Amino acid sequence: MSIDTFEKIRQVLNTEATAIQSVQVTTSFVEAVHLIAACDGKILATGMGKAGLCARKFASTLCSTGTPAAYIHPGEASHGDLGIVSEGDYMVAFSTSGKTREVIETLQLAKHLGLAKVIGVT
Repeated sequence: MSIDTFEKIRQVLNTEATAIQSVQVTTSFVEAVHLIAACDGKILATGMGKAGLCARKFASTLCSTGTPAAYIHPGEASHGDLGIVSEGDYMVAFSTSGKTREVIETLQLAKHLGLAKVIGVT
């Protein structure tokens, strides 16, 4: 392995560390954490495209830590996948713009099925 490879790895890790350190822990962030911790149902995650990949990873990580969670693809939600929604569930919606049509439709439909809370991540 060349020294350039080691340097590139260090640069990438430093860039990622800087990005993590720049996350602003606001009152909204803390409120979202408290909501998730207090959820008596499941945490459902949704999102399209790259945001959907983040939502899928989020749900997977929650499951790994003992929190019931699932990912719902917003394109499939209205075709039967919303059957997973129960009263008292919370949904974390990931969207780069906050205006993704499929995500908004998924949230509207899920609310009619008893979804208790929505947390938006943009």
